[in-house]
Amino acid sequence: MVKAKLKFHWGFISRWPAYTAAQPSTLYLTPTSLLGALAYGLAKLKGLPEVVRVEVGRGSRRRRGRRAKVPVHFYSSAVRALEYCSWVTYRVESELEPNLGLVETMDLSKVSLVLGVRRGNIYPGSPYLWGVQPHGKVYSPSLEVTVAYFAARDDVTSDVERAAWLITRVGSRESVVSVQDVRVVGARPASAEEVETAYAFPSSLAERVDGPHAVASLFVPSREWYNLMVVRDVSKHAADFVIPLRPVRVRPSPASLIAADEDGEAYVLPGGAGVG
Repeated sequence: MVKAKLKFHWGFISRWPAYTAAQPSTLYLTPTSLLGALAYGLAKLKGLPEVVRVEVGRGSRRRRGRRAKVPVHFYSSAVRALEYCSWVTYRVESELEPNLGLVETMDLSKVSLVLGVRRGNIYPGSPYLWGVQPHGKVYSPSLEVTVAYFAARDDVTSDVERAAWLITRVGSRESVVSVQDVRVVGARPASAEEVETAYAFPSSLAERVDGPHAVASLFVPSREWYNLMVVRDVSKHAADFVIPLRPVRVRPSPASLIAADEDGEAYVLPGGAGVG
């Protein structure tokens, strides 16, 4: 497992992809954004382009004297990060008000509407050329989080560590972060009827949670998520997450996997996640 301590400069923007006009932000960091931040470093190290072309099947059959076309899918290069990282979670290091947590603000932005306006309304001084849209931002100067990347295999841990040092932002392009520290930390499966954790986890993995926490709908990384022009319903890739505002006591469900690291911290993971 690799732990990366990140410090945000002003806060972050993590867009909900289902919106076209208004642009709200998720209130807490999504696992997809954290994996995407790591994917940037992996792309730099491995020389990956922004888009990866993947052929599905060999297309060896012939139709009417021609070789059958091979189906091709295009993925964001972030899909490669799934080969290095089996799960990602984080804890908020900064002191947050237990009854409030993080707060989203909506900035009003003047945007051009020319592409959606009829040609007859496009003329100097036309009132239809511009619109006002609310854009969500989570302002939290000097917000600090510790991200735990669980390596998919032991032999890729060093690549995850190197890529973590290259993280420059989490979320939108403007969500700049500074990497304060990156460490490889040993982790192992553990067994307990209750566990104390400060790291976010899907709420479906707990039968009970005691302590100050928030619940937020966040996006879960998957291969399909990064398949460009294929995802139609983003809600199928979202899940409710428990975000501890202080360490919480958790009674895990049978679907969970409990892990403990050499720092004495515990994690509630999906049963299929690797501990590395």
